[in-house]
Amino acid sequence: MLYVKVDKDRKPLERAKNYREISEEFKARGQTIPPENLFLALCTDEIDITGSVVKSTFEYASVPEDVSAVPPNEIGKKSIPDVPILREDGSFQRTWRLVEVTAEEKESFAKLMRERRTRLLQENIDSISPVRWELMNEQEKHEVSEWRQKLLDMTNDAMWPFMTFPPIPQFCKNL
Repeated sequence: MLYVKVDKDRKPLERAKNYREISEEFKARGQTIPPENLFLALCTDEIDITGSVVKSTFEYASVPEDVSAVPPNEIGKKSIPDVPILREDGSFQRTWRLVEVTAEEKESFAKLMRERRTRLLQENIDSISPVRWELMNEQEKHEVSEWRQKLLDMTNDAMWPFMTFPPIPQFCKNL
């Protein structure tokens, strides 16, 4: 769930944030924040019997999930929540913007990708015993060797670490 700080007319004042970000801001100001379930209740608008939105009295409003509105990431960029749009019906529509990935984020993601690659190699290549290797036909051996080499060469690709792993060979899937 995301939340947005709003003025008295419920107009968004800043980008939407998650509870952790807001909690850190409260702590930096020396203020306490209610637990997230209570915070959500305080930020949630209610609908009265006529179907009208009864505005929350809290300075934040909840912004509903709308993952379909997230723009596709571009290489080296990530989607982050932006200032939501207040709709005529009183609800909020999430908006997003693309920002550059920092060097630290890129290195952290590269580390995760290397760990995943290591697991793929351990689970699919290292588990092939010499006996199984000898039972494989030449096509299967070629596919497995080629896949292994593609995994090892990924870090040399200009797209690294923002790329997908090559599909696991069928033989390895059957182990």
